[in-house]
Amino acid sequence: MNKKWPHAIDVATAERIRQARLATKPRITQRKLAQALGVSLQQIQKYESGENRITMGRLADIAKVLGIDLADLVPKKPRG
Repeated sequence: MNKKWPHAIDVATAERIRQARLATKPRITQRKLAQALGVSLQQIQKYESGENRITMGRLADIAKVLGIDLADLVPKKPRG
């Protein structure tokens, strides 16, 4: 395994977070999501790019802010 690149499941989870955020009505910005979670805008950007891994607790918090089920953010099968 190459430690320099994120795991495929981390990338897939990151993409699901981004898609779920963009699908909210009205749309939640990265800044508003960061404020709701008490983290920096840069941290949200790293979550959505897959650069930083996300704990299950944080993932549950993100799902709550976005108004979706936690299961909606977890990929069914990793790509690759």
